[in-house]
Amino acid sequence: KIDFVLTAIAIGNPTGIDLGHLLNSKYCIPFIYITSHTEKAVIEKAKPTRPNAYIVKPFKKEDLLIAIELGLYNTILDQNKNGIVMVKEGRIMVKLYHDHILWLKSEGNYTTIFLKEDNRRVIRSGLLQMQELLPSSCFIRIHKSLLVNKNHIEEIKTNSIIINQTELSVGRTYQQNLVDIFKDN
Repeated sequence: KIDFVLTAIAIGNPTGIDLGHLLNSKYCIPFIYITSHTEKAVIEKAKPTRPNAYIVKPFKKEDLLIAIELGLYNTILDQNKNGIVMVKEGRIMVKLYHDHILWLKSEGNYTTIFLKEDNRRVIRSGLLQMQELLPSSCFIRIHKSLLVNKNHIEEIKTNSIIINQTELSVGRTYQQNLVDIFKDN
């Protein structure tokens, strides 16, 4: 699976701009043009392909690294708006759909993401960072180490909830938030 593409514009026929159209419209893969073309006509052709950056040669290594980092970050934000979050598991990026996530449990610097069909992913990221990536309209904190998808809550008890036949403790600090969310529905 391709996560990110760096392409020149003058790569032959089809051109890098043709590749950009394909990457954007069919595969939704982020990409950057690296080129010496600064002519207005070329830039106008490149714009509709929605590249994450347009880097003109010669460039510094730092410029490229920053462009890649920003491109990945913006892609993650865009995907999050479409019900998807990209997480890094080891050396790979994994696409997770919000509605497949049941709950997240923090353990130090790692977070375990519990998914439908008894799948799970372990990532090196804190729970607070994941909470910022996921929509607050679906995900709520119920404990200092637990973030849950409220759409999957099956039962609410005094000090716990049930998701996918698993009982999860609700911290005293978070009990009122849980009650407030569900009394509005």
